[in-house]
Amino acid sequence: MKKLFKMMLAASLMVVMVSCGSTKNVTKKNGNMTSGVEMVEDLSADGTRIEQVAYRWWLGMGEANVEKVAIRNAESDARRRVSETINSLVTQETKGGEVQVNGNVEEAIKTYWEQKSAALTRGCAPFGEYESEFDEKTGKYKVKAKVGIRGDKYVSILDGTKDAKPEGLTNEELQQFLDLNQSIIDAAKN
Repeated sequence: MKKLFKMMLAASLMVVMVSCGSTKNVTKKNGNMTSGVEMVEDLSADGTRIEQVAYRWWLGMGEANVEKVAIRNAESDARRRVSETINSLVTQETKGGEVQVNGNVEEAIKTYWEQKSAALTRGCAPFGEYESEFDEKTGKYKVKAKVGIRGDKYVSILDGTKDAKPEGLTNEELQQFLDLNQSIIDAAKN
């Protein structure tokens, strides 16, 4: 029993260490840097060791009179950016192809990716440390905070979309849907 308790205590400490662990930023500079990828020490999938894991993250900003509320607002803003990123990719891909405006394929792809965007957003958790600044003139906290998702989970959610086959499409429309879907997956992985 003592051995089990010690193992559970050690595992709990590792989780705490991971959340405060070292990170190596591997993002590319892209203006305001509202998203990126970082290598982080995290528990392995089976929970037996610490390993370097890639995380996809998004930055949000929030403001409020109470710091905790400002943090929550910043994290909500970051989650909104996850959806915004995916919706932007969908818009780019549907405008670049031969998709009819308001056609069956465009409607199917947008509806499908709204669901996937929601899954990605739900998969995100607070990530790293936040920056907080108190503005004495306004009496408000201005916070920058990130949400992130493990890279393997991110890719798993994206790859789970490869075999999508919405109903009500002709064979030609289905092929166009699958081609667009794959181009969105490829763009989201980069």
